[in-house]
Amino acid sequence: MIQLKQISMLYDDSAKRKVTALNNVSLQIGKSDFIMITGPSGSGKSTLLQILGCISKPTSGQYFIDGHNVCGMSDREIAKIRNSKIGFILQNFGLMPYRSVLDNVQIPLLFSKNRSISGSVDKCRNSLKKLGMEQLAKRKVWELSGGEKQRVAIARAIVNEPHIILADEPTGSLDPANKEVIMQILSDIHEEGRTVVMVTHDMSLLSYATRVVRLNGGTLSEE
Repeated sequence: MIQLKQISMLYDDSAKRKVTALNNVSLQIGKSDFIMITGPSGSGKSTLLQILGCISKPTSGQYFIDGHNVCGMSDREIAKIRNSKIGFILQNFGLMPYRSVLDNVQIPLLFSKNRSISGSVDKCRNSLKKLGMEQLAKRKVWELSGGEKQRVAIARAIVNEPHIILADEPTGSLDPANKEVIMQILSDIHEEGRTVVMVTHDMSLLSYATRVVRLNGGTLSEE
């Protein structure tokens, strides 16, 4: 499903010096994978996830999704891939606090073609139901606990039924009980046939993964 070929990413720092965030990274991720990316702070984990999510383009190398070279696509084509094939889960939730749970889950559907208002609401409610959150659909996000917010973020990520779920430290701000709940939800999503790629610094979570890769200084190795 996903193939990275010799991906490198260079940035200019504050002194206009070139900083290598990723250095010739190659990786294949299959449809059956629940892959965790680990590594120290500044090792390139978030940069790699942004490239996988079609948010950033690499300085060099090639990135294929379902055999299509993303690096050769227009911005419009990339946006379509991002909306239809990829769901994002963020550590800080990325929700609109003063809007309802339903409004937040509906966001990816606003960019979908051939959508209807009633159909969008039904899809949102079904997504929330999977996570046991349907009774909170009208609640404002700021009223929710951290664990509830993360479940709303997951409901939003899966509402378009994407093939790929990308999660950036999704348990980083949660207590142990909610951490376990979220990891079980991600495991269930994987069992449904989705590819899950998760960045984490928490070594206790690695048992959920089918594969673990480590980034260090922008270089990738598989454990």
